[in-house]
Amino acid sequence: MNQIVVKGNKPLRYFAGMMLVLLAVSHFMGQVDLTRLSFLWLMIAMAINAIQATFTGFCPMFKNARGECVACGVVCDSEACDATRTPHEKTDNDPSKESEK
Repeated sequence: MNQIVVKGNKPLRYFAGMMLVLLAVSHFMGQVDLTRLSFLWLMIAMAINAIQATFTGFCPMFKNARGECVACGVVCDSEACDATRTPHEKTDNDPSKESEK
């Protein structure tokens, strides 16, 4: 639907990359053992998914209840996304309405 929120998101890409770097450093320093089954594999999978999502826009792990792609608290501020909102989601505080006044 709205893949622009994730595609090209450099802060998400850097954050996911740093997660992988920290896990690799921890592994080689002997703090964690990534050769054994662990919850840390879930972190690796999430980081890899986040990195690929920033390049492709495909983000199955970052969908909200309406099926829209979201990540790292990024809010949708484009007109295309505004059109997908239902009328009850548009409030009087909506910035798009202020420009019309």
